[in-house]
Amino acid sequence: MRRLLLDAESALGSPSRNLVSILVFVALVATLSTLGYMAAGWSFGDGAVPLFAGLPRASVRRRGYRGCCAFVNAVAQAGAQRPPGHRVPAWALALPVVVVLIATAAGVAMVIGDRASNAVWVAQGHARVGEAAPNFTSYDLQGKKVSLSDFGSRPVLLTFWATWCTVCKDELPALQSLEQRYSADGFKVLAVNYREGSNENMRRYLGSINVTLQSVIDPGATIATAYGVDIGLPVNVLVDSSGRVAKVMIGEVSNAAVEAAVKQVIA
Repeated sequence: MRRLLLDAESALGSPSRNLVSILVFVALVATLSTLGYMAAGWSFGDGAVPLFAGLPRASVRRRGYRGCCAFVNAVAQAGAQRPPGHRVPAWALALPVVVVLIATAAGVAMVIGDRASNAVWVAQGHARVGEAAPNFTSYDLQGKKVSLSDFGSRPVLLTFWATWCTVCKDELPALQSLEQRYSADGFKVLAVNYREGSNENMRRYLGSINVTLQSVIDPGATIATAYGVDIGLPVNVLVDSSGRVAKVMIGEVSNAAVEAAVKQVIA
């Protein structure tokens, strides 16, 4: 269920939702305006379309509902007594449909544009210990393009995380401390978010635990698949200075064990 929700969120970002909501609101206003004209007995083209034409002209009295019925009758009689000649262009009836179609087209265009601009690329192959780590290109939470190859001969720890991962909440700050401790040796931690689509939620989460690690998105699990990552998080993949996978650590691992692995690749 969580994976389905994440896929749905990734498919439509908040900017797309906001634009579509505005356009649908405009369509609703246009629809209500059209119905208002119809209720008043205005005509489209040659024929009148009174909304309350079927209501009786005589006053309807019923115990407990006198005020309500009097109002309905007043509206009906006003529509019936309005002189002819008030006409609305025929295209006004189609206006709500046109606006809804425009809203749908704009929403689809924004979703496609979002996906194209946040496309994640991964080289062929799968991560295996002792073999070359598949290169990939993604985007960080500020929209900057980031590739694994950008780090050159620096040892890199890829940590796969998510905002719902309970272990990650304690592990990410520890990995940040580890990066700071061995930064002089060129060591780098790159956090790869797993299957989430809202950069704002990711930034808020990382801010809440005081983590400033560079993080890239992987909404379709493209990178995760290449590195053998499934729903069990966290997963840490250590890449040495030659670009080969040195170690894969799945699940909760002690800070001492992670640091020992890092020491081996920077020695």
